[in-house]
Parts: sequence; C-alpha cells; structure tokens
Amino acid sequence: MKWLRLALVFAFIAFVISCYEVNEEVVINEDGSGVYESRIDMSQLIELMQSFAGEEELTKNGLDRAIDTVVSMQTILDSADEATRKENAWMKDGKMFFKLNIKEKLFNIRMNIPYHTQQQLESLMEGQGTLMKNSFSGLLKSNKQPEMTPDSSEATFQDMVSLYDITLNNGLIKKEVDTAKYKQLMTRPQVSDIKQMAAQGMEMMYTTSFKLPRPVKSTGNHPLLKVSEDKRTVELRYNLLDIVNDPAKYSFTIEY
Repeated sequence: MKWLRLALVFAFIAFVISCYEVNEEVVINEDGSGVYESRIDMSQLIELMQSFAGEEELTKNGLDRAIDTVVSMQTILDSADEATRKENAWMKDGKMFFKLNIKEKLFNIRMNIPYHTQQQLESLMEGQGTLMKNSFSGLLKSNKQPEMTPDSSEATFQDMVSLYDITLNNGLIKKEVDTAKYKQLMTRPQVSDIKQMAAQGMEMMYTTSFKLPRPVKSTGNHPLLKVSEDKRTVELRYNLLDIVNDPAKYSFTIEY
C-alpha cells in the first residue's frame, strides 16, 4: 500500500520536527487497569506534504483520496527485535488509527492501548515520545522503507515528552522531573532553537487528562491542573516548548 508508506514517512517527519499537537487521555479503573489513548493532530503538515511531494506524487500514491485505517500494535511488535517484543507483548491489543484527508487538510493519528497494571501505565506515560517514534519506525521497517531514525542529538522533542518520572499507586499520580534526563537534554544543540521558538510565542500544545475511579482529594493547589465538577477528571494543558525553561512547572501530585 503505497499511500500508507508515504503517510508514515510524513508522520515520522512530523514527529521529529514537532508539527503536531498531542492530547493524551488516561482512563484509570478501580483495579489499576485502564486505557491509555494519545491523539496527535499533524494537520499543520499538510502544506509541507503538498509542497514536498507535489500533487502528482500524492495522486500517484493514493493520497489524493481520504484515508481512514487501523493498524494493530501486534503488527508493530512483529517488526521489532525479540527483546522489545517480549518486553511489550502486553501492548498487542492496542491499535493505531490513521486519518488523512488532503483536501480537508486533516491528518490525525490516534493510539489506543489497554493496560493491566500501574507499572504498564507508568511505562506508557514515561516513554510516550519513544513509543510513537518507534511505532513509526517499526511500521516503516515493516513496509520495507529505508532506515529513517534520526541522530540521537536531533530527537529533542521526543526527549521532552519523556522528561518526567511517573509514579502511580492506588490513589496517587505523581509526575516529577528526571534531573539526569533534563541535564542531558540541555546539552543538545537544538535547545537554543526551542527557547527561541518559545520566546517568539510559538506553541506545541500538549494536553493530559486523567479519568479517575473516584473523586480527587487534592492537587496541591497546582495552578495549571483543572478539575471537573464531579472531581473525577483532572486535566493539564501546556506548551511543550516551555519545558526547556522550567520543567518543574509541569510536575504535579494528584491524590484521589
């Protein structure tokens, strides 16, 4: 399927150069299981696709028509090495949903993964950036595309997403800056560019919402956490570019 291969190439590019907005939703059940969902809007990339590939190439690869498809996480795992397959075998029931419509300038990817333990959710939230990058790479590999993994020094935005340690216990969600990761991030040459982008008012919005099994008891009066009227949903929305200036600003503790 040529259209899928080309769409994956552009999705990978979008994730590397940050042409996206992320909405992350975490449903937590009473027994510690639940569903992790990440929705990525890459519609800003449409004009780049049109100018880079050209109308003739897009038509040739079937991207001139609306695309709506689902890829199983099992397919992605099958393309990974043996160690990765074993470590992440529990993700096999997850799915990735692709929607692309050039005419309507729509390009969305949604990842939906059921989890069974709090440790699995910690892994999903801490490694969201790496998970998405590896998913694109795995699908490209399974479609016999050339290796497109960027140099580690250029993976700044993925590292920003994965900059925090997540601690989950029954009734507690805690997000803290991983100091070692932050120090490593600050050595990257791209950090100065990110700071300049933030200073110019550019945004790369990231929203996380938790749907809880019982009402919130405390958010520590965190100014950026919004609690729903029934106190069962907590949301944090911020500009990911700001993390390079003050990552602790987006740490939090939620008790429920």
